[in-house]
Amino acid sequence: MDNTFRVGTVCKSDGMSVDIDLQGAVLKGVPMAGVCNSFMKAFIPAQVGEQVMVLAEDGDLDKAYAVATLPSKEFAPPSGGNSGKAIIEIGGIALEMEGDTLTLTAGTLKLEGDLDVNGSITTTEDITAEGVITDSDGNNGA
Repeated sequence: MDNTFRVGTVCKSDGMSVDIDLQGAVLKGVPMAGVCNSFMKAFIPAQVGEQVMVLAEDGDLDKAYAVATLPSKEFAPPSGGNSGKAIIEIGGIALEMEGDTLTLTAGTLKLEGDLDVNGSITTTEDITAEGVITDSDGNNGA
């Protein structure tokens, strides 16, 4: 069981696999593991310069895989998360999930496809639309 867990630094990434520097020895083409179970699927590609956990069954580095990235001063986790609130940040976009509320913060939100809303819509700004707006009675306008 020696050396089944190590920490290395990503020196190359193609998304699904990474090259990892383990104190001078470079492992090439190590698969990145995602979080995949019956509840949720997520994949977070490691970036060059980030530290990853390297797991190798029985210490066999030919069978190693990389798991997640480790938080650091440079790559800190989002602030505000707790046992009841999950936060995902990508660039300037934040997705927060707490209880039955989902909050998405983004400069621009683009939806492609139909949008069905079962509930009220509240806005603090004007609504701009192309085409006709029809109310539930079939009338044009609100």
